[in-house]
Amino acid sequence: MLTPDQIQTLTTIAFCLEPLAEKSGCTTRTVDIVGKPLTDFLIAGISVGPAIRRFAASVITDERAPIFAEYCAALQMSTQYKSPKIISMGLLEIIFPVVYARLRCEERDRVVDVVVSVMQQESPQDVVHLSDARKIAWQTSGDVSKRAFDSAPFVSARSPWEFYERMHVQQGGPESSRQWAQEYFDGLPILRQVLDVLTGITDATAMVAATAQVHADVVAARPGVKVGMVADMCAAGLFLHLTFLQ
Repeated sequence: MLTPDQIQTLTTIAFCLEPLAEKSGCTTRTVDIVGKPLTDFLIAGISVGPAIRRFAASVITDERAPIFAEYCAALQMSTQYKSPKIISMGLLEIIFPVVYARLRCEERDRVVDVVVSVMQQESPQDVVHLSDARKIAWQTSGDVSKRAFDSAPFVSARSPWEFYERMHVQQGGPESSRQWAQEYFDGLPILRQVLDVLTGITDATAMVAATAQVHADVVAARPGVKVGMVADMCAAGLFLHLTFLQ
């Protein structure tokens, strides 16, 4: 089994490799999106490492450990040594269930199925963490619908999956939230695509190029898709791939 130290190291590597890839509409090694420079992505990716390590340790020692217990702490840690704007919400929201699933599954071709299944487990505590994380992250958003987030329709959900179901049908809610939920309902196809494309690649530069191609392919095939969500799935896929190289 992977150790907490390995999980921290590999998530940090994935978080730092992904933003280097050349991707339309995203910060890359050659393009800084206004308010989201490459340096901020690298700093945030490194800063959240201790929270991810603590999370991994809890999953190893407790079969019923909450999925998102470290989510809010990680969001707050992500702004250390950089601007106060939170840019890692989606990345953290996918990496916690992915780490959880990887620590429960040693099979590359089955691990994404486990990600989906753990999100369906009853966990009112995780619903609270998901709600609280939005209050923290979206207060720095330029999207009015995010800053106006009301947790009332969500807090009675019994699982992260049910939380997403309610988010998906929320009237006037962020389009990014609807797309995020739909990605889960469809079985995380982008994450599966990244993991499939990376198969057999051991060179980090080639991994970055491969994720850039996946990003381009998804954006071309799905007009209107949120490019940040695609990037987050690429980072999570990079992490999973790296873990199977150990």
